Amino acid sequence: VDTDGTVFFCPSEKNEKMLPIHMCCKREDCSTDTLHYLVERAKLTLKFRTKTGATPLLLAAKHGTVNTIQYLLQQDPATASMCDLDNNYPLHVACKNQQPGRVIRLFLDAYPNASLLPNAEGYTPLHLCCQNQAPLDVVKHLVDFDERLVHAPTNNGHNVFLLAIKHGESKMVKYLVTKHPSLVEEKYGTWLPLHFAVWNKAPKEIIKLLVQKLPEAKLQKDSLGRTPLDMADSKGLSDDLKVL
Repeated sequence: VDTDGTVFFCPSEKNEKMLPIHMCCKREDCSTDTLHYLVERAKLTLKFRTKTGATPLLLAAKHGTVNTIQYLLQQDPATASMCDLDNNYPLHVACKNQQPGRVIRLFLDAYPNASLLPNAEGYTPLHLCCQNQAPLDVVKHLVDFDERLVHAPTNNGHNVFLLAIKHGESKMVKYLVTKHPSLVEEKYGTWLPLHFAVWNKAPKEIIKLLVQKLPEAKLQKDSLGRTPLDMADSKGLSDDLKVL
């Protein structure tokens, strides 16, 4: 920012059209003094976007500390409702990058609607949590915030339970099935969650839990006539076969 308030773009290898404030928020070690200086000199830059549609807050949601994010929200709360070109809001980005519960609560307080909004791939923030090893307390907070999130499908038809199974998140699976027991009966096409778990080579504790919750699923056939037992046998999953 020049002495007369003129804003200059920083050159970047990818031609992302970044301002100094974008570069600052992109760094995990963003200096508080530098950030404050940039905002004070040109507050309107908080709404400026990079080539991919990222605002400073969206970049901070991925890389920034709680203090950086809290400061940006205090300066311009409306930026919590600004998404990038893939329809990811700051809440989505934070959930995808394992940000702590305090950050998630800041974004929920600033723009609650983001919790229900899918990105371009149909992923809500809770989907992204279950896919990206987010802290369990964040998952619990989002579920408590709006129970509808549990059953919402992505563009591929995956609900959060299936994503947690696919990515081997045993604690999430246990929490979700305790909170919503009917999840073990919800089908993905002609597959039950047990089919999905075996096919995706989920950890043994997940297989065991699903069998305990719905024993008859072991013999349920899909559209090709395969049971979870058949799948485990065809993939040579000896541990799963023992559980089944």
